[in-house]
Amino acid sequence: MPFEKKKSFLLLNNKEEIDYLKNGCVKIPKLISKTQVDSIKRTINKFLNQNNKNYDKKNINFLTNNKNQKVVHSFHKLSDSSKIRKFGMQKKFL
Repeated sequence: MPFEKKKSFLLLNNKEEIDYLKNGCVKIPKLISKTQVDSIKRTINKFLNQNNKNYDKKNINFLTNNKNQKVVHSFHKLSDSSKIRKFGMQKKFL
Protein backbone atom coordinates (compact mmCIF):
# COMPACT_ATOMS: atom_id res chain seq x y z
CA MET A 1 0.00 0.00 0.00
CA PRO A 2 1.61 3.30 -1.07
CA PHE A 3 2.10 6.10 1.43
CA GLU A 4 -0.77 8.56 1.29
CA LYS A 5 -0.29 12.10 2.42
CA LYS A 6 -2.78 13.01 5.14
CA LYS A 7 -4.87 16.09 4.54
CA SER A 8 -4.05 18.93 6.89
CA PHE A 9 -6.71 20.84 8.77
CA LEU A 10 -4.60 23.99 8.57
CA LEU A 11 -4.04 25.64 5.25
CA LEU A 12 -0.26 25.50 5.11
CA ASN A 13 1.94 26.52 2.23
CA ASN A 14 4.62 24.10 1.04
CA LYS A 15 7.43 25.58 3.20
CA GLU A 16 5.23 25.53 6.33
CA GLU A 17 4.25 21.94 5.66
CA ILE A 18 7.90 20.91 5.26
CA ASP A 19 8.74 22.72 8.53
CA TYR A 20 5.88 20.90 10.25
CA LEU A 21 6.96 17.49 8.98
CA LYS A 22 10.59 18.19 9.91
CA ASN A 23 10.15 19.96 13.28
CA GLY A 24 6.65 19.06 14.44
CA CYS A 25 5.58 22.70 14.60
CA VAL A 26 5.01 25.68 12.34
CA LYS A 27 5.23 29.39 13.05
CA ILE A 28 2.28 31.17 11.49
CA PRO A 29 2.88 34.93 11.59
CA LYS A 30 0.13 37.12 13.06
CA LEU A 31 -2.02 34.16 14.17
CA ILE A 32 -1.86 35.38 17.78
CA SER A 33 -0.94 38.93 18.76
CA LYS A 34 1.75 39.72 21.33
CA THR A 35 -0.89 40.99 23.76
CA GLN A 36 -2.81 37.71 23.40
CA VAL A 37 0.39 35.73 24.07
CA ASP A 38 1.06 37.80 27.20
CA SER A 39 -2.53 37.31 28.35
CA ILE A 40 -2.33 33.54 27.78
CA LYS A 41 0.94 33.36 29.73
CA ARG A 42 -0.63 35.20 32.68
CA THR A 43 -3.70 32.94 32.56
CA ILE A 44 -1.59 29.77 32.48
CA ASN A 45 0.70 30.94 35.28
CA LYS A 46 -2.25 31.94 37.46
CA PHE A 47 -4.01 28.63 36.80
CA LEU A 48 -0.90 26.57 37.58
CA ASN A 49 -0.08 28.56 40.73
CA GLN A 50 -3.61 28.02 42.04
CA ASN A 51 -4.06 24.40 40.96
CA ASN A 52 -0.71 22.60 40.60
CA LYS A 53 -1.16 20.64 43.83
CA ASN A 54 -4.39 19.16 42.43
CA TYR A 55 -2.52 17.22 39.73
CA ASP A 56 -0.39 14.11 40.06
CA LYS A 57 3.00 13.54 38.42
CA LYS A 58 1.56 12.05 35.25
CA ASN A 59 -0.25 15.31 34.45
CA ILE A 60 2.32 17.93 35.49
CA ASN A 61 6.09 17.60 35.17
CA PHE A 62 8.71 19.87 36.71
CA LEU A 63 12.37 20.59 36.02
CA THR A 64 14.76 22.23 38.46
CA ASN A 65 16.59 25.19 36.95
CA ASN A 66 20.12 26.32 37.81
CA LYS A 67 18.76 28.39 40.74
CA ASN A 68 17.18 25.25 42.29
CA GLN A 69 13.70 26.53 41.44
CA LYS A 70 11.00 24.18 40.16
CA VAL A 71 9.87 25.09 36.65
CA VAL A 72 6.90 23.53 34.90
CA HIS A 73 8.20 21.46 32.00
CA SER A 74 4.88 20.10 30.73
CA PHE A 75 1.26 20.16 31.79
CA HIS A 76 -1.21 17.74 30.23
CA LYS A 77 -4.53 19.05 31.55
CA LEU A 78 -4.47 22.62 30.30
CA SER A 79 -8.02 22.21 29.00
CA ASP A 80 -9.14 22.17 32.65
CA SER A 81 -8.78 25.96 32.51
CA SER A 82 -12.04 27.34 31.12
CA LYS A 83 -10.28 30.48 29.81
CA ILE A 84 -7.69 28.46 27.89
CA ARG A 85 -10.31 26.04 26.60
CA LYS A 86 -12.44 28.97 25.37
CA PHE A 87 -9.40 30.59 23.72
CA GLY A 88 -8.44 27.34 21.98
CA MET A 89 -11.94 26.84 20.60
CA GLN A 90 -11.76 29.96 18.43
CA LYS A 91 -12.55 29.29 14.79
CA LYS A 92 -9.02 30.25 13.62
CA PHE A 93 -7.56 27.31 15.60
CA LEU A 94 -10.05 24.67 14.52
